Amino acid sequence: MRYIDSFEIFESKYQTYDEYAKTSMKWGSSDDLKEDAKLIVKMIVPTDWDQAEDQIESVEDQSSEKGIKISVTLKSGDVIHLYKIGSMRGSWEIYLNRKKQRDANAARTELMKSMKPLQQYLFALDRYDHTWHFADDGRAYRAGQSQAKELETLYKALSPSDRQAAYEKYLSKFGTTNTFKEFTGAY
Repeated sequence: MRYIDSFEIFESKYQTYDEYAKTSMKWGSSDDLKEDAKLIVKMIVPTDWDQAEDQIESVEDQSSEKGIKISVTLKSGDVIHLYKIGSMRGSWEIYLNRKKQRDANAARTELMKSMKPLQQYLFALDRYDHTWHFADDGRAYRAGQSQAKELETLYKALSPSDRQAAYEKYLSKFGTTNTFKEFTGAY
């Protein structure tokens, strides 16, 4: 019987422009990768898709022989570094203000922490599927239920005047039979 003395730990290797030049792919220029990085950042920025590009102040290619690195500075002052880890589009390692993020959703959650409570509620409200309780699909039902709980939690954290503004926004967007006093943030 043989025993393994040591393990090789897989470390992600960053892609380089040389690797793209060696292949027959037509995609992989500096401009292509900057655009791909911008798409990732647009998914991260906690705002509407159409307004996300307005939040980007600059996009800079800081690549070296070690790998492809795109730095994106937001108007808020936050800096997102993206390191290319695979040849597929969208395969990036993300660092927000020098902290490694698990994925784009984790980076968005981190950026949302700097938003005011009413802004957080309104951002979540824009993505809320108020018809979730009619869903035939269990995943859609659970996702809607989770969104409703998130809205209720955010609503509880609001000041009385912000609650009134949140109620009015919900009422104008979805309508509700609940009065302001009965309203809990999502139904």
